[in-house]
Amino acid sequence: MVMSSKESNLNEFVTSERLAELGRVISDANRILAVAVLVQGVALVLYYFLFPEDFLFWIVVPEALFASSGLGALVLSTSKNPSEQRLSTGLTITKAALAASAVGLIASLLLSSNSYAFLVFLPGPLLSSVSFLNRRIVAHDVRLRNLRGGPVGAYGNLEGLVADLTPYGIEPSTRIRPRHVATWMLFFEGMTTSSVLRGNINSPNRLAIDSTLFWISLLGAMAITVVIGLFVGIGLEWMRSRWNKAVNGRVKLDALQNSLLWFYGGNGAFACLKLFDRPMITVEDDRRLIIAHYPGSFELRTSSSSDFQLLVSVLQDKANYGGLGRRVSSHA
Repeated sequence: MVMSSKESNLNEFVTSERLAELGRVISDANRILAVAVLVQGVALVLYYFLFPEDFLFWIVVPEALFASSGLGALVLSTSKNPSEQRLSTGLTITKAALAASAVGLIASLLLSSNSYAFLVFLPGPLLSSVSFLNRRIVAHDVRLRNLRGGPVGAYGNLEGLVADLTPYGIEPSTRIRPRHVATWMLFFEGMTTSSVLRGNINSPNRLAIDSTLFWISLLGAMAITVVIGLFVGIGLEWMRSRWNKAVNGRVKLDALQNSLLWFYGGNGAFACLKLFDRPMITVEDDRRLIIAHYPGSFELRTSSSSDFQLLVSVLQDKANYGGLGRRVSSHA
């Protein structure tokens, strides 16, 4: 592993083709964050006019911090070729802004006289979450290059040989993670249940908890929220995983080291696949083999017999495995 200077710009971590793509990702993130800041500013004004008696410190200050932090993150990301330090600082500020917005949302839910006043502040953090995930796409490319070490375009023991990669099963980097989706669903469910219960308690026409109408209203609101949370969770998971265009199609193989297979995808993106320390390799013919890895497997097909022999020899060399510190057998 090679530690990089925090002042290094993005073009020192990615190919020129990938840099152009990440420039568009940064522009999208900035536009979405700008809309989030604007929406949050409108929300603060709207909240003041709709609920002037609820313009409290623990509600207004966190939401104002969210808006100002968003502006700070925008200032740090004006360039399409930012430094690693600016990327890292922008991500940290965005995390802090999201935390502040969560405090404001919870405070408005618990302290506001209107049980549904928190909805005014909900669109801003959701948009900011999308912007944050876009920035994570860029940061992920930097992290992979730091993990691999060495300059862009310098190949390791696989010497940049070209192969066709076909994944089978579900790739960890592209799958929708149920745990993340469930977290968003629980978040929305908690907000909805709390607001409905508070609304019923504060209502002059309060429904008895054991009444049928109360449970119909509560379960109906929760059912609608499940659908909303599901769409939001899946959408944000798609944003998280959309960077990985490199795990399919024509690739350039870089190296196999510490059970990690490094390669460049057709879009110039750098990626890696984690192999078992004792990989299961099936040779189908003289130019095609299938390699098992968690949680599925993938096929590699080379264009020449010499490339295939190089690939097989690297896969059979036990010195390229043992990333988890386990003893490796002498055969693949």
